[in-house]
Amino acid sequence: MRLSCRSIAIIGGGPAGITAAKYLEAERIFSKVTVFEQRSTVGGVWNYTSQEKTSKPVPVPSTDARVGAEKPVWRQKCHNPTEGHQKSSENEEVSVPESHKDAHGTSNADPVFVSPMYSSLTTNLPKQLMRFSDHAFPTTAQIFPPHEIVKDYLASYAESVTDRIRFRTQVIDVWKDNPGDAQSPWLVVSMPLDTGKIVREEYDAVIVASGHFATPFIPNLPGIEEWQEVHPGTIYHSKYYDQPQEFKKNRVLVIGASASGLDIVGQIASVNERSVLLASNHPLDKVPIRFKDNTTTHAGLVSVDPVGRTVRFSDGEEAKDIDVLLFATGYLYTLSFLSRLDPAAITPAGRRVQRTFEHLFYWPDPTLSFLALPQRVVPFPLSEAQASVVARVYAGRLDTPSQEAMKKWEDDRIEQRGEGESFHLMPFPEDLEYINQMVDWAAHADKREGLENDGLGKQAERWEDRQRWMRANVLGLRKAFEAKGEEKGSYTNLSELGLEDEGNGSIVGG
Repeated sequence: MRLSCRSIAIIGGGPAGITAAKYLEAERIFSKVTVFEQRSTVGGVWNYTSQEKTSKPVPVPSTDARVGAEKPVWRQKCHNPTEGHQKSSENEEVSVPESHKDAHGTSNADPVFVSPMYSSLTTNLPKQLMRFSDHAFPTTAQIFPPHEIVKDYLASYAESVTDRIRFRTQVIDVWKDNPGDAQSPWLVVSMPLDTGKIVREEYDAVIVASGHFATPFIPNLPGIEEWQEVHPGTIYHSKYYDQPQEFKKNRVLVIGASASGLDIVGQIASVNERSVLLASNHPLDKVPIRFKDNTTTHAGLVSVDPVGRTVRFSDGEEAKDIDVLLFATGYLYTLSFLSRLDPAAITPAGRRVQRTFEHLFYWPDPTLSFLALPQRVVPFPLSEAQASVVARVYAGRLDTPSQEAMKKWEDDRIEQRGEGESFHLMPFPEDLEYINQMVDWAAHADKREGLENDGLGKQAERWEDRQRWMRANVLGLRKAFEAKGEEKGSYTNLSELGLEDEGNGSIVGG
């Protein structure tokens, strides 16, 4: 199928949205490219929020993806950056409340959307691996950078496309009169948060790059509603975690052992005066941390009982006197602005985006696409590889398969992985193979005079031995980095850790 689009809407100004804008711009053919970003700056979830984390409690359980648009917390603007942030206030109105306007009716507040970043978060991937192909991290940044460095990195990467971004603007509806007709336009309904006024525009294609870290998933375990009723305020989700001191005197159970769960367990254990428990459905023999003496590991959590604050694990073991349940159990895919899409892309359970081809194109109408749906991946390079394909397809230089072939791909994936969260999981080496598949697909585009790389256009990077070695050894690299203790911040190159790349002899540089 050959498309020819000239106006593109990108929903989200995080890493995926930024790289999409850069690849579309590189095609030099689109008359209009608009990035809609609800925050005041680029970076998406890498915009760290702190005091706002306590202002929006999570429903317990949290299992329904059919939620409305996320509402901001309004933060008073700080005109003197040395003074710090003033107190935030939550308001049910979407537009700026009158209390946050000056005498001229101008907003003196910023809309803040709670981010899963926490105070001391560092990346779980080395900067040499997670970078975009044409933009290195600063040479002075530590190997596993803190979130502040990543945020600055993304701002620098976005400089060439910032003029295409409408900040503080929320997309509230996306639909078309003739669903399935790739020639008919999409109606994108947006709302500047400062005014609350509705704006309606037509676009030939829509790229959804809004991420999947907005709506926490808390499973509906037996006893969890009763626990919430008897012990209110003791069930947390990792999205609202910020600093370990809050749990210093609590006996804490962390549920989930992916990157954030493991990191949070280690942080809480470092200050905890009682004990920390970690429940995981998966073996923990290869995790990149050494558990502290006050930490015990357990099988997956299967039920809770408010009587005696008791929890039960899948191996039959029990633990009592638990003060806090902290769920590091991931997020639901929620796209409220696509609620009228027919056939639907989001299931009520929110565990995947359906009717996609290669986790990328909405196969009933490929003028709608999604970036960065896969999980357990290296997200920046993967999004870039996807963007290189989408830009070429929408520019009319690259074909998509037939609708029948795209649907068959999804059917085959469901048969292999099921309908649930496993559908979008791409643990190594699948993520590497997927990146290379996208890069190779983009390389088959028609050449056009005036584009870089002799007419082929802007290219993402194919992963070879160097990236493969880093990706395969991420856990070992992280262990070696953490072993440097308080000095680890001064380590900027993998070669400084005494590690060698089996493919190239050594890994150096940014």
